[in-house]
Amino acid sequence: MFKLLKHDIRDSYLEVVILCGALLLASVVTMLGIVVLNPFLMGIGGLMWTILAFAIGFVILKIVVKNFHSKLFTNVGYLTLTTPVSIDKILISKILVSMLWNFAAMLTIIVSYVIIIAGMMSFVSPDVLIEFFGYFGEYIIRAVRAITFNQILFVIEGGLVALTGSVASIVTLLFVLTLVNTGRGRKYKFIKALVIYIGLTNVLYIFWYIMIFSFLPGIIRFGPEVFLHLLLWAIIIINILWIVGLYIGSRMLIIKKLELE
Repeated sequence: MFKLLKHDIRDSYLEVVILCGALLLASVVTMLGIVVLNPFLMGIGGLMWTILAFAIGFVILKIVVKNFHSKLFTNVGYLTLTTPVSIDKILISKILVSMLWNFAAMLTIIVSYVIIIAGMMSFVSPDVLIEFFGYFGEYIIRAVRAITFNQILFVIEGGLVALTGSVASIVTLLFVLTLVNTGRGRKYKFIKALVIYIGLTNVLYIFWYIMIFSFLPGIIRFGPEVFLHLLLWAIIIINILWIVGLYIGSRMLIIKKLELE
């Protein structure tokens, strides 16, 4: 498993590192332009940041698709699927690496936002930045001290919703790629994949909406906090069932129906 993860990371890390580094550099250029009041630096940095932010999203999607498609559904698939490794380890390693790149992209965008905001605050006053981080640190300490079990539970539930939602989107993509590469009717695969992916994503959203509206009467009966806890756990359970169902479907199609060209 660790060897699979190592190889999958090594095959795709360079593009992610370059783009994330370039985005951070663009945010630094923008910050310097704000601090020294240089319109050229602000303009070029802001333009670079906007382009690179969209590029990261596109490239991460391309890497995830390539990670599944080229390693499983092309001629390379012969080598991948005939190695003495279980299909579960192959699929899970690719899902984990895809999640890693998604997390790296989100973290980079957040850090770049902070850098630009820091430049804006230091522009107001040289001491504002220091004061901001001082007050921010004190606020975090007070918030941690005053945090309740209920708030901790909300944070955990929100994290689980985000995590299972991210995995659900990746597993949905895996299932769609498996579906369009199964059998002999492989014309217009891109259009088919796009339509199926949008359709499946909307089905998942419909399940979410059904749960939300079905739980709405619980606000009056149980109160808003209990209602929110129940709703978050319902979404988590839906996401987990969705992940398990599409993963099993992908696995079965690859084992029984996949015919590599």
